[in-house]
Amino acid sequence: MRLGCGEKTAGRVSLSAAGPFDALLMSRLDVDLRVLEVPPVSEKDLEGLIRLRLRSVYPGNPAETAFDYRLARRGKTRRAIVFVSRKATVEAYRAAAERCPLVLPYQLIFARVPRRGQFRAWFCTEKWAELLVYRDGMLVSSTVRRRTRGKRFDLETEESRLPAESRTAPFIVVAPAEELARMARIDGAVYLPLESAHAGHGRPDSLFPPAGRKAFLPVGVRTGLLLAAVLVLGLLLLFKYARQAEDWSGRLADLADSLEKGTRESLAMQQELDALLAERERLDAETPRDLYLLLSELSGVLGDAARIRSITVRDDSFQLDATGNNPLRLMEGFKARGAFSDMKLSQVVPDADSLRERFSISGVFHGR
Repeated sequence: MRLGCGEKTAGRVSLSAAGPFDALLMSRLDVDLRVLEVPPVSEKDLEGLIRLRLRSVYPGNPAETAFDYRLARRGKTRRAIVFVSRKATVEAYRAAAERCPLVLPYQLIFARVPRRGQFRAWFCTEKWAELLVYRDGMLVSSTVRRRTRGKRFDLETEESRLPAESRTAPFIVVAPAEELARMARIDGAVYLPLESAHAGHGRPDSLFPPAGRKAFLPVGVRTGLLLAAVLVLGLLLLFKYARQAEDWSGRLADLADSLEKGTRESLAMQQELDALLAERERLDAETPRDLYLLLSELSGVLGDAARIRSITVRDDSFQLDATGNNPLRLMEGFKARGAFSDMKLSQVVPDADSLRERFSISGVFHGR
């Protein structure tokens, strides 16, 4: 399979190489990935549940957001692997791909993930690298790092930053063939050229299909339609068996209880939906327009050297509390980026729980 690599720049998607391709690899810098635990709801209700959950875990404006998902099951565990991006970004990728499917590393290596034990996969391109961590065949986490063009991917250093217990598990490294030839070899790793990443037959399924799924109906509407159908069926049966009054008296009582229970559940779900919509309006009013870009730039500076505990944003100013090592070095990373100014470091104290340091960083973000 011929794989093209794309990245959104200045409102359009640029391709890394000329020539025809069978699938277009989207940049992980343009797509967010979330792993959500989901209850055992029906398939037709799953998309609506994910849509509601995203409002509390994803900062983007729902009106400008597109998402797709893949459902993973193992025993009683059900997880939704949710891919989120801006609608304008998805449209730009569709235009660049023409009729070819849009793919991400999760799809390309899915068939190579063992169904038992721990496993991880490094997926490298020229501008970004993604670490996918699996347990018993199910995705646990995904971390993406921005790369410097032309700089060799230091696999040994990246592996040394992982917890010692996770480094004993087998893993796979996917990268362009030229970069694999220069990469250091680690025992237990499988090295796979990017051009051979897809192990399935034919083209992979596409993310963000243009046709989309069926429109999501609110839970209250679907419940009302179901109750109406049950009521009509009950009336038809009542007319048909009018002479069997004794038998039908018990059935009608059961039906009334079912309708009452369904109505209570419908009202409760409607109240929950109203509360979520009110919370979304409150968050939309407080969330700055460029929060998505701010979080992306912060991820590029902090990487895995620090973990954000809390963040406060007001207009173009922000303040975050984090734990990590060497905050002074992080301040140098902020100074090296033109998107930040007036950066201040304060409240540096040891963190007894993690043996790291807790600190606060404030500044101004110029990301408009």
